[in-house]
Amino acid sequence: MIGVDTKALIRKLYFVEGKSIRAISRMLKVARKTVRRALLDAEPPKYHLTKERPKRVIGSFLPIIHQWLEEDQHRPPKQRHTAKRIYERLKEEYGYQGSEETVRRYVRLWRQNQPREMFLPMDFGLEGWAQADWFEVYVEYQGKLVKVHIFVMRLCGSKAIFARAYWRENAEATLDAHVRAFEFWGGVPPRIVYDNPKTLVAKIFSGRRRKKSERFYQLQLHYLFTPEFCLPYEAHEKGLVENAVRLIRNNFFVPVPKLQSLEEINEKLEQWCRKYMEQYLPEKEATVGELFAQEKLSFIQLPQVPFEPAISHSVKASHQALVCFDGNRYSVPVDKAHLPLTLKAFVDHIEIYHEGEKIAVHERYYEKREKPITHYTHYLPLLARKPNYVWYTLPYKQLRLPAPLEQFINRLTAISPQPQRDVVALLELVAERGIEEVAAAAEEALLAGVTSVSALLAFLPHPDTEAPVPADLAACRVHMPHPAIYNRLLAASGGGGVL
Repeated sequence: MIGVDTKALIRKLYFVEGKSIRAISRMLKVARKTVRRALLDAEPPKYHLTKERPKRVIGSFLPIIHQWLEEDQHRPPKQRHTAKRIYERLKEEYGYQGSEETVRRYVRLWRQNQPREMFLPMDFGLEGWAQADWFEVYVEYQGKLVKVHIFVMRLCGSKAIFARAYWRENAEATLDAHVRAFEFWGGVPPRIVYDNPKTLVAKIFSGRRRKKSERFYQLQLHYLFTPEFCLPYEAHEKGLVENAVRLIRNNFFVPVPKLQSLEEINEKLEQWCRKYMEQYLPEKEATVGELFAQEKLSFIQLPQVPFEPAISHSVKASHQALVCFDGNRYSVPVDKAHLPLTLKAFVDHIEIYHEGEKIAVHERYYEKREKPITHYTHYLPLLARKPNYVWYTLPYKQLRLPAPLEQFINRLTAISPQPQRDVVALLELVAERGIEEVAAAAEEALLAGVTSVSALLAFLPHPDTEAPVPADLAACRVHMPHPAIYNRLLAASGGGGVL
């Protein structure tokens, strides 16, 4: 092979000085075939392998590497071999003695030579198609770095986005997110495309056939939309919502936001989604909001009654009137503890029922707590029979009382001959009349120097004063006369007194 300078000289002798191919060959001592090639191609000379170089070290391992890489094509993307993992397996399982860089170089070349999948340009129009997905991010929550799960639904035509944060990506969060997305948009997209999460899909059949989870099927029947599911490991089938995920992550969660509550996150996320409606789309020559107004015409109307985004569980209470759910224990009324119960799990609270009657409501806790979550009213019948240790019971310790009530109980304990029974009686009064009303009465009683439960009743408004006014008397108005009228009456009667 000739060098760059020789090739340049050949071309100069031939084209500039008019030398013949025979003369140039004789002058430069190169073959006439080489001269002809130099004249036909002006590019710098390149070396071309006539046959592939032998791979002395890795050559015998190539069939194994090929097998692993080809098998990876049918596995989840996040569970495929990396070049490093291939090198480690070759070394441990087959005694490979070559370098890691050789393996990396070969894997890189193999992947570059694989045919790349091509995609069709799509235009969904403004027909109400939507795509939904979840992703995870970290936020600084009350001074700690914690992970939250974000549900995203995006319309394919207008590109409008809805996003909401949850502590977990579970079935009740998925149901709640759909209900809130439909309320946010004021209607239901006719078709929604999903991956194959266990919260929605109970079983995957061949192709796109799926057995939907029971609760998701009920959600679908309630709102009448049609779900469609991607082929497994084919995330590109919902590329619009994948782009929305990157958009939200890069614009809302960078830098890491500092927040005090999940509600704060969701309020700001909703503001961001509404602000995004102002985004101008050059390819559509309109804003997202303008396109959304047209796309909404294809939506299904919201039903009059929203769907209840909860998952029901049959539970049984322990001898301490506690039911277990999701790693925590919650109290129920002691008189219902031995009966069959149903627990409804919402994203932010739980409700417990007996034969359709709601008997308990608790805030839902996702982190595992050492002690049960109790409510004092659930144990009042038991406390009335066993008042001696009321101060040491967990329901009493978890009770958060206003300052006037705490002061009232402290004075009551100091002077009462039976302080435990008086405290239980006070708790019964709080359960009957409400903690705010009793606290206000306790504050007045303390100012008046009264420290007994029976006397406290005098400072409470009479229940009859709060009775509803009959409809036929609601329009009546009584005008109070001025006291001067009575003075005139007394003067007319000769009394001469002054009121």
